[in-house]
Amino acid sequence: MGFDRVFFKNIGGLIEDYQKVYPCDAVSLTLRAADREYDVAKILKCDDTLLTFSYFSGEKSHPLPPTAKGTSRDSTAWPALTVPYAMILSVEFNPRAAKDREIGFTVPEKI
Repeated sequence: MGFDRVFFKNIGGLIEDYQKVYPCDAVSLTLRAADREYDVAKILKCDDTLLTFSYFSGEKSHPLPPTAKGTSRDSTAWPALTVPYAMILSVEFNPRAAKDREIGFTVPEKI
């Protein structure tokens, strides 16, 4: 059985379990979909069949002007991708910050 909505809805708990065993300041979440790996910035939405997430990409990112930040603490707009769960081959936690950002993956309060 592959990944599904429940898995990604509970990803925060898995990260907490990981950090109990391996206490670290930053955890990055790497998702392998088809033949490519993505360092996930945020999970934006997970419905019954699709996962939408933003990912770190220096070449595809865009700085946000101070007036556009609003309630978000992000200073950069990252590209986003929507994939069916069936395309997700693996999910990896790493005790490091993502390549294009100083902090690692953060779990949103509501997805």
